[in-house]
Amino acid sequence: MKGSRRVLLAGVSSLALALAAPAAMGADLSKPLPMKAPPPAPAVAPSPWTWWIEGGGQATIGDPYVPGLSPAFDARPAPWGWNVAGGFDYRFNGYWHVSGDFRFGASKHSLHSIQNGCIGSTSCNTLMTGSNSATRKEYNWVADFMVGRDVGLGLGNSQIKGGLRVAQIRGTTDGSISWVPTAAVTIGPSVYSQTNKFTGVGPRVALEGNMPIGGAWSIDYEVGFAGLYGWRSTNQTAFTPLDNSGSPCHSGCPINTSTSSNGFVANPDAMVGIAYAISPTTKVALNYRVDAYFNAFRAFGAGGLPPPTLGSPAVASPGSPTNVNRIYHGPSLRLTSQF
Repeated sequence: MKGSRRVLLAGVSSLALALAAPAAMGADLSKPLPMKAPPPAPAVAPSPWTWWIEGGGQATIGDPYVPGLSPAFDARPAPWGWNVAGGFDYRFNGYWHVSGDFRFGASKHSLHSIQNGCIGSTSCNTLMTGSNSATRKEYNWVADFMVGRDVGLGLGNSQIKGGLRVAQIRGTTDGSISWVPTAAVTIGPSVYSQTNKFTGVGPRVALEGNMPIGGAWSIDYEVGFAGLYGWRSTNQTAFTPLDNSGSPCHSGCPINTSTSSNGFVANPDAMVGIAYAISPTTKVALNYRVDAYFNAFRAFGAGGLPPPTLGSPAVASPGSPTNVNRIYHGPSLRLTSQF
């Protein structure tokens, strides 16, 4: 009897489970299946390459003189010229970098003056004046090859760098003096050309970086110093024809002369600017840069001939050779991008 009851209960239970199973399956099928969240996209590593280009204006400080002329003639460079530059930075692990850059600037200036000449035998027998027209052209270039390391100064990115700098400065003055003839003496034009040149190479250290100031805006900065060992030279060629009596210009005319030296040149430079990020990988900045080369040019100073006077001995003195500075400064617009 007990066995029969057990068999009956087991049959009832099986029937109940069989009837409930379709309903349960229908309920499950009536609901949408749960969706799995997609896996997160892998983070895109920033490019190790950073490239930049810039261009702007360049002012020049520092003057050479043309020796032999009276009064002393200052061959000033143009107040403003132009410059362009470009460079790269490659980060080859978490904090070490290699970088390079090249900068080129140029200017051209037309100059005019009135000069005094002393014509005749061995003393100043005849005074003449002349209209001097000259053109001063200059260019300068610099290349840096550096290794840097992130140092984390301030709130933004910063990098201290060390490496090698090569620089050249070259200027040329070409002129012609048209002498005003007198009743007794006539003389053709005096022509001259002076070239000043400096080429140097040496070690350089620098600190560069940026500091966020809010939103997409930041301050960019750089300060550096190089010690360049180089060769400085000035060479001037001149020609003044004989007057109609067969005597040359004895005083107050350009002369043939040259001077040179070598040595170390101190070369500090600095830049500061305000930058705006136009995308996560690109920014544009307005900068102001100063690049100074102290005692880089071999030239002639303002000293030289006194104003010619009638009857005075003719003396051709070029003025004392000296080293003069070249300082370049000006604004520029820079575009920087990572790709």
